[in-house]
Amino acid sequence: MAGVAHACAGLGEIYSITRKDDLAYQYLNQALDIALDIGERYIELETLIVLAEFEEKTHDLKSAINHWQRALHLSEKLNILSHKENCKQNLERLLNPN
Repeated sequence: MAGVAHACAGLGEIYSITRKDDLAYQYLNQALDIALDIGERYIELETLIVLAEFEEKTHDLKSAINHWQRALHLSEKLNILSHKENCKQNLERLLNPN
């Protein structure tokens, strides 16, 4: 199932890049659901980040902030410093736009 979650996340990212927003959102959420169901924390983290970036691109800033916060918490829990810094910087940018 981890492979399915990873594939869904990849498809979601591709659809996001090609501006097929409905499909991007569908596949990213499916990837997140699968990752949560099977306990694949790294895939969950990666998907949260892509989902946050997608939501920023589609101007859903409330959801983007929520996903950045979740990704930050998970990156701290997993002790993945590069993702932690990325999440902190993006949250700071969204919460303090000036």
